[in-house]
Amino acid sequence: MQRVFISNELTDQITLSGEDYHHLIEVLRYQKGKTFEVADKLGQVAVYEVNKINESKKTLDIKLVSKNDRDTELPVEVTLICALTKGKKIDETVEKGSEFGANHFIFYHSKYSPVKYSDEWGQKKEERLNKIALTAAKQSHRNFIPTVTVQEHLLWDELEFQTKFLAYEKASDSKSDLKERLSKIAIPSSLCCAFGPEGGFASKEVEEFIEHGFHSISLGRRILRAENAPLFFLSVLSFYFEI
Repeated sequence: MQRVFISNELTDQITLSGEDYHHLIEVLRYQKGKTFEVADKLGQVAVYEVNKINESKKTLDIKLVSKNDRDTELPVEVTLICALTKGKKIDETVEKGSEFGANHFIFYHSKYSPVKYSDEWGQKKEERLNKIALTAAKQSHRNFIPTVTVQEHLLWDELEFQTKFLAYEKASDSKSDLKERLSKIAIPSSLCCAFGPEGGFASKEVEEFIEHGFHSISLGRRILRAENAPLFFLSVLSFYFEI
């Protein structure tokens, strides 16, 4: 069943327009009586049916059919902090990461990021990635749309999380094992993990993360690609906290 997101709360009657009208009516050719799901800003989900189509105004009136109490979110709010990489690798991280349950993505320019950063480039990339997150959230029936932020430097004062991890390929002692780390904490309300680019972190960057309360973790014996490491991390969280 199709799902759309609205910025307000659910009500008995809702009017849709813009991209939602275009997709449901002009692309999918929905007619009166057709049902689909709507998720609001609070994460509430309900089934609605098409009640009236106004082609001249390009608006769509829908009415409530039934509430849907299914929660598709991870039991912990997860933020992925990822170094910028070249090409469309971060597109895949956002798309798949949204499907795997991430709530927020923060992309930053690290020392070994193979891209030339500018404010204009960052703004365009952020807009594109948020569209990818929205599409992925619809496809995977998320209750919330993940957010994506692209910035040149990390804003340390804004990185306030109950648990903070740093995925570091040189973290090899037993205390750095992800399973070991997770076994020693209750389900946190918020959790983040930072990931480097293909070239890894500079030693000074690692020191800076540690100074700001991040705990280094190992993602196993194998070296993962930059776009795959966050997905592996989310898979482990899903297995550990959900299954």
